[in-house]
Amino acid sequence: MINNIKETLVNIYEISRFLEVKNKKIKILFSVALSNIVVVLDLLIIYLITSFFQEISLPNYFEFINLGVLREVLPVFIVLRFIVIYLDAMNIHRLRLDIEENLRVNFLDEIFLRGNFSISDSYFYINTLCVHVSNFYQNFTILITSFVKFTLFTLFLVFTEENIFSIFIFGLLILAIPSRYFTRLNRKYSHISYQSSSEISNNVERVIDNLYLIKILNKFKYEKSLFSESLSDYYYAQFNNQKYGTLNSIFPSFVTMFLLSILMIYSPIKSLVTIELIAIILRLFQSLGEFNRVYSMSIATYVHLEKFLTLEKNKEKIYSKNFVKEQS
Repeated sequence: MINNIKETLVNIYEISRFLEVKNKKIKILFSVALSNIVVVLDLLIIYLITSFFQEISLPNYFEFINLGVLREVLPVFIVLRFIVIYLDAMNIHRLRLDIEENLRVNFLDEIFLRGNFSISDSYFYINTLCVHVSNFYQNFTILITSFVKFTLFTLFLVFTEENIFSIFIFGLLILAIPSRYFTRLNRKYSHISYQSSSEISNNVERVIDNLYLIKILNKFKYEKSLFSESLSDYYYAQFNNQKYGTLNSIFPSFVTMFLLSILMIYSPIKSLVTIELIAIILRLFQSLGEFNRVYSMSIATYVHLEKFLTLEKNKEKIYSKNFVKEQS
């Protein structure tokens, strides 16, 4: 598994070198910084809202904060959180659009340079492959920010709620097995979806190129059945991608709420659980669910990244300067 992760990171790095998009790293780091701000604001808002209903004491590390004063400006923090989330979303979306625009222009140059791409491949690369590669980078950036949020919430619990940390670890172990299972299924159906999508483009091109011959031989029903079969495989894979991605996303929150309800009813731990702690735990596992969701989406688009990397490596073998136009 470690080798797979290492290979994936190497591939991402290699492809990033081919992308002629300005400030890629700065945009990603900016989103990471904004995710840190969101975590701080979430924790602050949770404690401020809880303080309206009961007396609370902040962890030792945050005793310098005066909740009484900050409660008066709670709406400001909520507005600030909205602005930060908006800026993060727009920054990531801008990164995706810049990458997609750059890829489409470069692929058009590549098609003109080689001159040996079929019509279906040309449309597939420009209208499908480029979009999925840019979507991967969008998902990869969200994946990083989700991981940062999850890590920060976890560290907060480690330093402030040591008495329930063992239960928290137990919950993560419960989630690990199904998350890995759902991720493997995502990878499987992503590959099927990619192959089916390519077959659909090839079938359409074959029908258009041989339309007259198909009419003469009365083979339209046969071609239609091939096309329908490819479509069925594609949408079956797409549906399963969505199904297992959704399960991977909502499962952490479900397990958290289910275990909390059992512990609150049947275990003495209910004396240790406070309203703000429940809110923090739910927010933590919500971040884990978001991480699983974008991880599944990254898996779904990574197969296109591999194809793009293959094309780029083959591109380096082309020496256009060897072709000289004769002067007449």
